[in-house]
Amino acid sequence: MPRITDIIMFTFILISLPEISLAVDKDIISVTIGEHRIPVTLLKKVSEDVVISAECVVPSDIDQIWSILTDYNNLGNIIPAVKDSRIIARNDKGIIVEQNGKSGFLIFRKSFSITYQVIEQEKKRIEFRAIKGDFKKFDGSWDVEIHEKGVLVHHDLEVKPDFYAPQWIMRLVTKKITIQSVENILKKCLTGEEKEPNSLP
Repeated sequence: MPRITDIIMFTFILISLPEISLAVDKDIISVTIGEHRIPVTLLKKVSEDVVISAECVVPSDIDQIWSILTDYNNLGNIIPAVKDSRIIARNDKGIIVEQNGKSGFLIFRKSFSITYQVIEQEKKRIEFRAIKGDFKKFDGSWDVEIHEKGVLVHHDLEVKPDFYAPQWIMRLVTKKITIQSVENILKKCLTGEEKEPNSLP
C-alpha cells in the first residue's frame, strides 16, 4: 500500500513535468531570393534562455559559404542589428571579435556591445561564445556540410540578456535575427547583395 506522501510526490512530479521539460516548436518557412525559393527549418526551444535553430540547403559551394561566415570584419553585412564587427585579437584559443549594434522591438530597443571568442573547425563548424558585453549569453554555432544540392547550413543561437527584457520580446528578436541572418547569407550567395539597413523591427 503506497504511502500518502509518495502519492502526493508522484502527483506533483506529473503536474510539474510540462513546466520543467523543454517545449520545442518546429516551423518551416520559405525564403525567396530571385528565382530561388528555399525552405528553412526553424526549431524554437522554450527554456529559461531563448534558443533558436535554423537549417537550410544553400545552392552554393562550401568555399563561398565559409568565406562569408568567417569574414568577421564584415559580419555587419550579414547579421541584422549589427552596425560594426571587427577582429580585435587572435590567440591560441581562437579569434576574438567585437560587435556593436542596436536591436529590439517597438519601445523595447537597446544599443549593445558584445565580445566573442570564436573557434573554427575548418569548413565544418564555427562556435562563438560571448565573453564580455551586454548579454549573459549570446552563444551559438554555424555548421556546414556538403550536400547534393549545395551546402547544408545549420545555425544555433542561444540568448540571455544581462538587462531586463520580456522573454517574448527576446524570442521575437532572436527568431528575427536567426531568420534574417540565414536569408542574408542566401542573398549574398545567390545575388551578391548585402543586407538592407535597419532590417529589424
